Amino acid sequence: MDLMDIWTLVAVYILIFLSLANLFIKPILFAKRMAGKVLKKLLRVRVPENQKKGVERLYTPIWVIIGLWAFFKLKDASLLGAVFGLLAFRSGANITRLLVYSSHDGKILKEMAEGRVLGILEKAVRISLILEAAFPFAMLLAYKTLSAVTISHGSVGKFLLELWVAGAIFGLVFGYLIAKDNRGLLLEDSVEALTFMIALKGKQKAEKAKERIKFRAP
Repeated sequence: MDLMDIWTLVAVYILIFLSLANLFIKPILFAKRMAGKVLKKLLRVRVPENQKKGVERLYTPIWVIIGLWAFFKLKDASLLGAVFGLLAFRSGANITRLLVYSSHDGKILKEMAEGRVLGILEKAVRISLILEAAFPFAMLLAYKTLSAVTISHGSVGKFLLELWVAGAIFGLVFGYLIAKDNRGLLLEDSVEALTFMIALKGKQKAEKAKERIKFRAP
């Protein structure tokens, strides 16, 4: 087995690991969102809601359509390339969109209270960014092998790289459009952001109570 085959094999294992990790993490993230919603209702915590939820719903259909198009375009030339093609656009888009969302939420939370707000957001997005970064790393490992396979207008490797970059640009633009003039939290159901809001509410109540005590004091 030559070096190129070894790198391709490593890339395949990373891709499998990434797919399985996402498969297991999805239910956990869903449970966290549900827990966040329940806590918001029980504790009556008002979290600034995303004002563009309707537009945001377009995100998933867009990457699914483009991913399926890439899969069927590449499946006859390379099954490995087709699998990468299914996820390439989504991977690029997720990374840049998540960065825009976390930056936006950091600014919103900073306006509510001073302190280590960004640390809370970093914890909320760190695992997602690590998982998303594993995909382009795997794709680059398999790039030479995929570049040896040609399609109508070039190589599979070049096509996948262009697809990932296109996804990154799309995620950046889409994230900007959702974040622009949006006074809500885009990661509003994250337990980390909710914990911050609960702590902020408690702090505000404590400060009001302290002010009342000072006012009543002789």
